[in-house]
Amino acid sequence: MPGGRRRDGRAKGAGMPDYGHELAFGVFLPNPASQAGMVVRLAQLAEQRGLDLIGVQDHPYNPDLLDTWTLLAHLAGATEMIRLFPDVACVPLRPAAMLARSAASLDLLSQGRVELGLGAGYFLDPIAGMGGPRLTRGEAVDALEEAIGVIRALWTSDDPVTLPGRFHHLDGPAPGPRPAHDIGIWVGSYQPRMLSLTARLADGWVPSQGYASPERAAQLNVRIDDLAAEAGRVPSDIRRIYNVNGRFAGSGNGFLDRPPAVWAEQLAELALLQGFSTFVIGASGDIAAAVSAFADEVAPDARERVQTERSGRPAPAAPADSIELSGGPAIGEVDDGEGVAERDGRWGEAGGLPVADRPRLIRHRAAAAAVAGPAAGRDNHRNLVAIHDHLRSELEHILQAVQQVAAGELDPRAARSLINRMT
Repeated sequence: MPGGRRRDGRAKGAGMPDYGHELAFGVFLPNPASQAGMVVRLAQLAEQRGLDLIGVQDHPYNPDLLDTWTLLAHLAGATEMIRLFPDVACVPLRPAAMLARSAASLDLLSQGRVELGLGAGYFLDPIAGMGGPRLTRGEAVDALEEAIGVIRALWTSDDPVTLPGRFHHLDGPAPGPRPAHDIGIWVGSYQPRMLSLTARLADGWVPSQGYASPERAAQLNVRIDDLAAEAGRVPSDIRRIYNVNGRFAGSGNGFLDRPPAVWAEQLAELALLQGFSTFVIGASGDIAAAVSAFADEVAPDARERVQTERSGRPAPAAPADSIELSGGPAIGEVDDGEGVAERDGRWGEAGGLPVADRPRLIRHRAAAAAVAGPAAGRDNHRNLVAIHDHLRSELEHILQAVQQVAAGELDPRAARSLINRMT
């Protein structure tokens, strides 16, 4: 690209734009088998409150969870308008051809309400224990790329399809059924090879706050934009979907740790500065109350803020204690081909150091490139709170690993490796 510029005219590595996508708000539902009725009631509440989307984790090796596709099909019948997606599907345990037919069938039955989140699969030993292939990290990325080709071919081809592949292939099956609408393929990714796959092949990117804070997401977004342009795509072709969590009763300065009005401001900033357009809340505690607050207060407020900014009118005043967005780890610090854990099967906050500072709306687009700049200073009490929250989250992960080992669901070596990676 001459002059180091993208097809969309922006300088390579410049700050992310507002892609102009319509905002959507959803909920990441827990799916414990012991509380199946509660899961359905929460889905119906989300629809009644006007949310747009329901995401469900996919960990088939965890017997405490309802099967994701069975649950999504049931929720499609128990609701009328809200959209549904696996957040994200464990592709090594979902054969690509069957996943294509399952997603298309559910989309037809639900009258076009299905999107397809895909992941390469992180927990390698439990996947192999369930009869899935035993893959390396790099092989899992290659397998996901082949799976996307298989899925798209079965959705769009007019003739029998033959696709060679090491992990997923087609040897002349008839295509179909065609989905009721163009199902979006949304990929959960963090590391270089998965980001490249996302930029080249996906319709959406689905990071989670626990593994990609707003600071890190800013850098990953720049990388996706650069890779998409290199692949001949327009970066705005890739919708940005963010799994978020926080507290409405918080009183600190952390990201999503304040009343709903501050949530709305912070999410609007992510839409305007980073191009995120879909926010999926994962709440703990009183989930119904969190869903109601998110739908009734955060979503309409954030939409209004974004619309105001887009229309060029003065935006609502930001709280006086806004803090500039700080930096995060550099892309080069991420190991190529290594995945970051999907949601671990527990309902609650994912691992990862919480954000100590929250973004401040930058109204002049020329200043947006500073989003990924050097970290702003933090005072000691916020550091201490962040460290405490991080350790508490890691203890939750360790507890689950111990429980899975005790129940025979997880190999002790895999648990030890998981805990070492945390450390």
